[in-house]
Amino acid sequence: MPSKKDSEKSSWLVAIVRESVEMRWCMRMFCTTCGAWEFRSKIVAKAQERSGGNPRDSAKNFKTPSEFHKRKFNRSAMVKEIISELRDIDNVDIIPWNALVIILSDLELMIGYSAKLDDSLAGTEMGVTLASMRRHEARLVAERNAEEARIVENKRLKAERKCLHDEYIKSKPPPMPRNQRIKTGHRLVHKFLKEFEELSLEERLQTLANEKWFSLDAIPKELIPVDGDVLTLNVNQRRALISRIDRRRGKWAKLNTKICKISDQGN
Repeated sequence: MPSKKDSEKSSWLVAIVRESVEMRWCMRMFCTTCGAWEFRSKIVAKAQERSGGNPRDSAKNFKTPSEFHKRKFNRSAMVKEIISELRDIDNVDIIPWNALVIILSDLELMIGYSAKLDDSLAGTEMGVTLASMRRHEARLVAERNAEEARIVENKRLKAERKCLHDEYIKSKPPPMPRNQRIKTGHRLVHKFLKEFEELSLEERLQTLANEKWFSLDAIPKELIPVDGDVLTLNVNQRRALISRIDRRRGKWAKLNTKICKISDQGN
């Protein structure tokens, strides 16, 4: 009786796999260009021939996947032939993984999901490999389901946060006007601004030039002393105020221009 190694050497299935590797046939399971049909058709054609079919009919019938599915063949005999080849393979590593996936997937489609391929390969190295593939697929499915559940949950939480934010915006009281905040505020800046408002325009200029503990951004635009007499400032005060105003715009820019013009005149 020939050993399994001898069977592998004479195996037509292994021979087709080796030919496909040498000829670089496509063996991508979901190839959108050819569907790995040259490799797949070679296997089903050989299986039909080995199970009593006419070789000429095989070559003609398996030119395209659609032809194979339209015509009626003795599929049970073909399935038995392929399974017999798989059961005789002791070293699964001689078949590339992508080729093995195609063979087993096509075989399961030919059998139909009512009969389990696992039972037909039980007790063989190929059966062990198939079980490993099942576990791997189940793990991938579980990971995909977990990822999908995470995405759905994140979307739900995001929608919930948006709903809460929208409710907060609707119920949020309108912002208090700045003047009112200054009058009712108790912080140091509020106290300073209340006193600053009571000063004359020239006194405000003096304060802006001499007091540097506060930011000019805290001064409301209506309190900027644009119409004040900048001649009340000495040269150092003007320089200091010009430096503080820097590149600010609006009324600050007008005040800056006014100070620079006086300075250019040598006053």
